[in-house]
Amino acid sequence: MMSDGKFYDMLSSLIDGVFDETFKRTENKEKAMETGEENSQDLSKDASSLYEALDKQIKPQGKRFLVEKSGIQPHKWNPAIKELKDNGFVVQTGNKRGAMYSIV
Repeated sequence: MMSDGKFYDMLSSLIDGVFDETFKRTENKEKAMETGEENSQDLSKDASSLYEALDKQIKPQGKRFLVEKSGIQPHKWNPAIKELKDNGFVVQTGNKRGAMYSIV
């Protein structure tokens, strides 16, 4: 059995890692906006919506969740996710129904 102190240390470490990752993403996005780099890649409306939905997530997400959160039409998923992957914004882990997507 794990002691309370060790549990709280592990929980604290996990929370710190989540905050660090979120801060890093926010900081990178702000730098890109300052330098104008964020708009250097002209993404389609659907790809942009998908990126925004995924950018708000802490962990990789699947197609169903991202379609719902982004508001894109399900039949527009393939071109939008392909555009994001081809431009290096998103990485896919797993295949077919088990595929998960995360921001690079």
